[in-house]
Amino acid sequence: MIELKSIKADHKVLEIIKRCRRTRIDSIFENALNILFGNDLITIIDKSWGYIPLGITASIKEVIGFNVMNIKPDSKIKLSPEKIIIDNKLKICLTDCIWLNNKIDRKNIDRSLVRNNLDVIKGYIENNKTDYGLVSIIDNIDSIIVGIIDNNTGTDPLKAKVIEVLGQFFKQFKKNNIRSAVKKLECIVGLGQGTTPSGDDIILGIIVSLYYIEPIWVEEVKGLRDRIKGKTTRISEKYLLQAIEGNISESLTNYMEELLYGKSRDKLLRSVADLIKVGASSGKEIILGSILAVEFYLKFK
Repeated sequence: MIELKSIKADHKVLEIIKRCRRTRIDSIFENALNILFGNDLITIIDKSWGYIPLGITASIKEVIGFNVMNIKPDSKIKLSPEKIIIDNKLKICLTDCIWLNNKIDRKNIDRSLVRNNLDVIKGYIENNKTDYGLVSIIDNIDSIIVGIIDNNTGTDPLKAKVIEVLGQFFKQFKKNNIRSAVKKLECIVGLGQGTTPSGDDIILGIIVSLYYIEPIWVEEVKGLRDRIKGKTTRISEKYLLQAIEGNISESLTNYMEELLYGKSRDKLLRSVADLIKVGASSGKEIILGSILAVEFYLKFK
């Protein structure tokens, strides 16, 4: 039996495991495993991702990938507060892990510092293209901003839909109708392909940025909870719902802290590079959403 020692875990995980009576494998990746505990989806993921909401991080790459372990969707799971055992092939120990809860920590922002950091990030993103998702069809992030303002959607259907909806979002945002603005985001929930579709990743970047910038908008953003349920993948829904509650991953926390408050170019670029590692294109699309939200805040607020 292969044993994985957990390094970090969401503080809610232990409570979920203790009360759970029904479990099953939801999805399997090389370095990530999603398990349904009743209605809660818990992700076991490699330590390179750090803390994630409702997640357990462990040294998976150093042992062996989940695919190689031959874990199947119908694998049997045994639970105790100290460990998770799958098919007597894999034991995930929780005894010595650090229990965390990454909550958004807000501070006042220096607009000139943030503008400079935005320029650094946009340059990095544009010089590190991806073959997947919305970011793969964007030549210049500033052109997206201009497209949103001028309602110039272009010809690509995915890009056109995103620009159309974000145009409606920021039109309401400019008028300070945050509740109406948030409702517009519903139209791109589940838009795109993959485990976390492009539309969801952009929404995640936007709502997290709004939380950091203006605490008074938190309750308005929470109105999105019921509008996303059942409209996207189970994994993506989980991350969106957690973000709406202000609970975000370690890599996204580090990125937002560097974007809004950081004074070191090296630390900023390191945080961007770490977030980009999330998924095939998810990290870049989360960053795109954050850039758009912060750019429009600086422009109109």
